[in-house]
Amino acid sequence: MQIRWPRWRVLASDNVAVVPDALEFQTAAALPVAGVTALQIVRRLGADEVVVGLRGVAPVYGVLEHVGGEMLAEAFALHDGGRVISVGAASGQPTIIDYEAERMTMSKKRIEIFMMEWPIAADLQYVVDLAASGQLDAQIGHRDSWDAIDALLGRKVVGKVALTVR
Repeated sequence: MQIRWPRWRVLASDNVAVVPDALEFQTAAALPVAGVTALQIVRRLGADEVVVGLRGVAPVYGVLEHVGGEMLAEAFALHDGGRVISVGAASGQPTIIDYEAERMTMSKKRIEIFMMEWPIAADLQYVVDLAASGQLDAQIGHRDSWDAIDALLGRKVVGKVALTVR
C-alpha cells in the first residue's frame, strides 16, 4: 500500500494562524487541537487556576476529562456543584455512574460534552504566540521517527508525535 500526502490544503482563513519565526513548525502543528481545546475549556470553566491531576486537590469546581470510563466516574464524584467537561473517551471503556444515587444527593454537579467552537483563528493565534514566547509547551514526545507509530499505537508516547513528511 502506498500512502500519498497532499502537497496543498485549502483552509478557511478564519481557522488559521501566523506562525512566528521563533516557533518551530512541528511545535505549531501540534497546537491546533490540543491547545485550542484546552483554551476553550478553561474559558468555559471560568478557571482561575489549572492543575494537572486531582489527588489532594480540594475544592474542585471543574474537571477537564479525556479518558472516560472509570476516570470520568471518579472525576464526577469529586465535587459538589461543579462540572466535568468530557472531551473524549481514550480508555474505550464505558462510564458507569449511579445517577439515581447522585440525584438523591441533591448536588448540582453536571457532566458536559465538549465540542470545539469554530472559527478558531483568534484562539489558535493566542496559543501559537504563547508557544513562541516559551509560555506554553506543546508536549511533543517523539519527533521525526516512524518508530513512534508503534509507540503511539502501544500507548507508550507521552505527548504528541510530530512527523515531517518530505
